[in-house]
Amino acid sequence: MPAWTKADAKRHTKQAAKAPNKARAFQHAADSAAKRGLSEGAQVRIGNAAAKKARPKA
Repeated sequence: MPAWTKADAKRHTKQAAKAPNKARAFQHAADSAAKRGLSEGAQVRIGNAAAKKARPKA
């Protein structure tokens, strides 16, 4: 799969739809997982966890 985008993040988690920094966290974590050769499902799970942990922008 090509690199993950912020639009993909919004499709996979409600967290990313609420804040752009959470979408970026999803994107970064999912891309990192893809580079390690993990499955697409694992990439989404890792991205969701990163979006959940990302601090809301103040």
